[in-house]
Amino acid sequence: MKEKPIESVKELAVPSSALPMTIDFKPVSDSVAKRLSALEAALALIVEDDEIQAGAATFRGTRILVRPIAEALRRGVPADDLMEDYGLSQERIAAARVYANARPLRGRPSTLVPR
Repeated sequence: MKEKPIESVKELAVPSSALPMTIDFKPVSDSVAKRLSALEAALALIVEDDEIQAGAATFRGTRILVRPIAEALRRGVPADDLMEDYGLSQERIAAARVYANARPLRGRPSTLVPR
């Protein structure tokens, strides 16, 4: 994989007549690169195709919707249970979490009733 622009930014020197300053961007660029890599891996496992589930995000090669899996995880359903019930791999479970965080639903959040 080729180097992303964020990974190439290591530090930025900002000259100033009053105070020379050097800003180290390495920790930030490393964090962003790690999260971007996780998103790319997740998107490789997920498809949004108008011919499958009306374009809703599904796991590639299946008709299993991503958002209900992510919501179940958020509500505390053990990943092992979802893997067994839906035949999902650990990578797909992780992809559901990453996808839901990276692409939140649009619009107003619904009012949640405690269960």
